[in-house]
Amino acid sequence: MRNSLKNKLLLTLLALPLLLLSYCEKKTNKDEAEEYTCPMHPQIVQNKQGTCPICGMDLVKKMAGGEALDSTLNLNALVKPTNEIIVSNIKTIYPEKGSKKIKLTLNGSLTYDTRNWKVLASRIPGRIERLYVRYNYQPVKKGQRVMDIYSPDLVNAQRELIYLIKTNDQDLIRRAKDKLLLLGATNQQVNQIAGTGKMQHAFPIYSPYSGYITENNLSSSSPTPTTSSSESSSGGGMSNMGGATGAASATTASTSQTPTSAGQTLTIREGQYVGAGETVFKIFNPTKLWVEFYVPSSQTQTLKKGQQVNLINADDSTETISATLSLVQPFYKEGQNFLLVRSYLTNNIKNWRVGQLIRGNITSESKEGMWLPKQAVLQLGNQRVVFVKHSGAFEPRLVTSGINTNGSIEILSGLDVNDKIAENAWFLVDSESLVKFKEKLNNQKSTQ
Repeated sequence: MRNSLKNKLLLTLLALPLLLLSYCEKKTNKDEAEEYTCPMHPQIVQNKQGTCPICGMDLVKKMAGGEALDSTLNLNALVKPTNEIIVSNIKTIYPEKGSKKIKLTLNGSLTYDTRNWKVLASRIPGRIERLYVRYNYQPVKKGQRVMDIYSPDLVNAQRELIYLIKTNDQDLIRRAKDKLLLLGATNQQVNQIAGTGKMQHAFPIYSPYSGYITENNLSSSSPTPTTSSSESSSGGGMSNMGGATGAASATTASTSQTPTSAGQTLTIREGQYVGAGETVFKIFNPTKLWVEFYVPSSQTQTLKKGQQVNLINADDSTETISATLSLVQPFYKEGQNFLLVRSYLTNNIKNWRVGQLIRGNITSESKEGMWLPKQAVLQLGNQRVVFVKHSGAFEPRLVTSGINTNGSIEILSGLDVNDKIAENAWFLVDSESLVKFKEKLNNQKSTQ
């Protein structure tokens, strides 16, 4: 009995310090929880409410320390720059998988058909005494006076004819007339010389064709057509005295020589000498024209030779004509690949003009692929961007696009059919995010 009391007393004495320690800890926690501090001066701490002795602001209760952050949380979303994600609740769509009928609209212009160039080449050497055309692509009519030329060979041939007429040697007179005809004189001019017995020192040269006249570059630095066959002027020259007519041939297998700017003053001057066989002028036939389109190389599989195209005047949509594609050729210029598409146009009533802007509509076969509305794809230079919804926010993503047809754009890579896409990408663009994203793309390109 006595031992039992001793044991209980001993246990009581041992438990008392533990109770006192627990009470002190609770009091300390309570005191810590009831501390007050100044929001502007955290060094001011009091155990009761009051005001800050420095600024006079009311003290606020000091909060106890929070729980530690779980280190396993994904911080990528928290530290992601604000210009890489956009929070929005606009409508989303899914990429459409299926086939669409290809409807293409091409923009181009009218130019001359270089297969119908006519040339005026000098048969004899001489000096230009006077010009009657002043600028390139000046309209001329057949028989219109172009220039006057002086040639010693022509003067000598006339002198021979006049002398032989006085001798009345018919055989020699016939030969002298044939010589003048070979030099380019007409029968009317030869008969006039024989009848009057007077020489013409400066002979008029007339245009053998109707069209638009332009000078031929006489220097060796003139651009040449990139064709498989060279220009031919055999049998050509200037009409009437000193010349004969001719035509230039060119193939359609490449780009044509770029003509001189319309309305530009001629570089040929009065007093300039021309050599025998030298091409002085070219005349373009306005009834035969080319319609040329330059389209992205991605349309290679869509455009084919022989396809029907509806040509529309860009200034007057009621003026239309049907034609076929006569040339579809890959072309490379200034570091870019594209297609040169050409169609031949007959302009008998001359209502179509060179330099006129033309819109061509082509309907092709259906194509299988992944499609998005045009407004869902943002164009940044040569790159295409869509906004993909992920975890409640929209993130820009680069995609590779293909054909643009009838309000839809073909997506070749960069998306999956299960991706949620912003229906209108333009609603998610502001100046800062656009600039930052373009800087990011440029940095990626520079590191590649």
